[in-house]
Amino acid sequence: MLHARYIVITHQYYYGYISANGQCILNLWHGCGYKGMTDDDIKYRNGDYNIVTSDVFIRSHSRAFQIPAENILVTGLPRNDALFESGKQLLKKLDIDRDKYHKILIWMPTYRKAKTGHVSLDGDASGFGAYSMSRSQFEKINDLFQSNGYYLIIKPHPMDSATTDKANNLTNIKCITNEDLDKAHVALYSLLTETDVLLSDYSSIIVDYLLLDRPIVLVMSDTDAYKNSRGFTFENIDDYNPGPVISDFNGLYTYFDHLDEINKRYEEKRRRISGMLHRYHDGNSCKRVCDAIWGECNE
Repeated sequence: MLHARYIVITHQYYYGYISANGQCILNLWHGCGYKGMTDDDIKYRNGDYNIVTSDVFIRSHSRAFQIPAENILVTGLPRNDALFESGKQLLKKLDIDRDKYHKILIWMPTYRKAKTGHVSLDGDASGFGAYSMSRSQFEKINDLFQSNGYYLIIKPHPMDSATTDKANNLTNIKCITNEDLDKAHVALYSLLTETDVLLSDYSSIIVDYLLLDRPIVLVMSDTDAYKNSRGFTFENIDDYNPGPVISDFNGLYTYFDHLDEINKRYEEKRRRISGMLHRYHDGNSCKRVCDAIWGECNE
């Protein structure tokens, strides 16, 4: 690091390390989302540049990382470039036959209580979600999916201490982990292009998935608890919810049973929010980052 001219990272700055004369620390970060990023007991070290997807994130990133607002670059996130690729047929590598199903849904809840890294409790870990559902509830959804031709992939957050074991060994529901993806040589963001609906909560995956212009559902019952613990980037989180908010099993089952009808109601709001949270809707974020830091790049 001492000899490097450029240092590129994706998470928090190394504590105690500040760029030396002539160095440039670029933080790609790992998502522009709803979660609050500041903590009264932890102060990030100064960096040089950070990137975001839209002007609405400049202020929060500048404050959280102690970087001047003019050094927060609106380029889009390089990881999202994968959302504009297609034709890889990655579901096959996970033993899912896309042709057999009318819709593929993916549920990606964020963590409440982490087993590593950020170990504090965010929100209510006992609230309704993929981790709190019973075996009989998963079986009921599985029966509905068999009738409707749907398939559900559950992808837990790698930091979460909870598990989704109760959803194992069902015909139309499959749980996958980072290890499963690595073993199958499947990149998560490339896999998202082969799904039709996202279920999540406060994760930045919601903002990323907006680029696909496909339905998003918010499964969360602990908004007040989350606001009082981790907090949010935006003052009123409801204004930025791009889909229906579901807080219990009956609501989730009803959504699955009337999926197309409910999704239709949120198309206009979802696209409006996508325009607010993304300046660019293309697969050129990596190039914009390179151009901003190293000058115009041919590739």
